[in-house]
Amino acid sequence: MVGVAQIAEMEGRISAPGRICGVAAEFGLKLATDDEIAAAREITAQLISDGIASAGVFGAVQKITHASVFVYLEGRAVTGMLGLFLLRAAGLRAIEAGAFNGVNPDLDLVARPGEMPAACYGWGFAGTTDVGRGAAVKAAVAMRNKLFWRIPVFTRTATPDGVRVITGRMGYQVFTPTDPTLVWLPPSPEAPTP
Repeated sequence: MVGVAQIAEMEGRISAPGRICGVAAEFGLKLATDDEIAAAREITAQLISDGIASAGVFGAVQKITHASVFVYLEGRAVTGMLGLFLLRAAGLRAIEAGAFNGVNPDLDLVARPGEMPAACYGWGFAGTTDVGRGAAVKAAVAMRNKLFWRIPVFTRTATPDGVRVITGRMGYQVFTPTDPTLVWLPPSPEAPTP
């Protein structure tokens, strides 16, 4: 049984799938099915690059976390996607050492539901419509501000539009000058105000 002290410690580093999915739902995103993961991956490859994680990797991480790949649907079409996952301490150490592979991550580094995560890694967001793209960005910001504010959040920039949004409105900073595509939001001592 989780005690009051453990709950207080977990605030700002939530790994409960229900809580993560709940924040996504506030912006109209739902947990992706296998078919929706394939569609989301296709959209992301077209808009960003084919050098991203495969649908199989997205699915494998989703099976572990039960809350990593989200889609926005307009009708039955996937028009927005958000992908992210929480990491164990070894995953954070791998990022700090420059040894983390976000395209094909070591699944042992992925935090399991109920574990206290050490970091969050964002595969990113993409959308074929302004509504789908906007929902994914808003959900990513809300998840960080409501659930993950006590842990560092990392992602990679891949396109000029992504750089503009991620390092602009979202406030990410370059993590290390030797790799300017790896950006992060440092942990915060308290929940950011909306």
